Amino acid sequence: MRTFIAIQEHFPGESVSEDSHTWVRYAAHPGKFVFLRDIKGGYRICSNVASRSRSNNANFYQKMFEVDSAGFEEAVKIAKIYDTMGGLDEDDIRTAFYVRLALSLLNGESVKYCKKSLEKALAVSKEKTLQYIDQLYCAPEYKESMRALVH
Repeated sequence: MRTFIAIQEHFPGESVSEDSHTWVRYAAHPGKFVFLRDIKGGYRICSNVASRSRSNNANFYQKMFEVDSAGFEEAVKIAKIYDTMGGLDEDDIRTAFYVRLALSLLNGESVKYCKKSLEKALAVSKEKTLQYIDQLYCAPEYKESMRALVH
């Protein structure tokens, strides 16, 4: 991580999805992400246990929806400043983002916030929303559930 970006883009004061909010903003800055084969740090992941924020937060999926959405919208603003959308259409990026967020929310069994995320995508384009649902890499039943929420 480039220090100057980390200094500009602070983690938000949230306990849910703060990493997603931050990394999507980092990604909007000029530069590239590079995969390093060597482990430079550590991150403890407990198996068979809900994350700390999910297990301690009754409104986890509401906050996830709100924080991820806010981080994405901030990233779009940053990408416009630095012209880093790579020629991609803002509406396409927005639709794809909200469809993918909807899948994450559905996977967490939050149909209510899955639907809210799909509504954001639908506000841009119903055709693109359905197209991006079809392109998701997930079990067919997830796609069917999401398509049912769109119609």
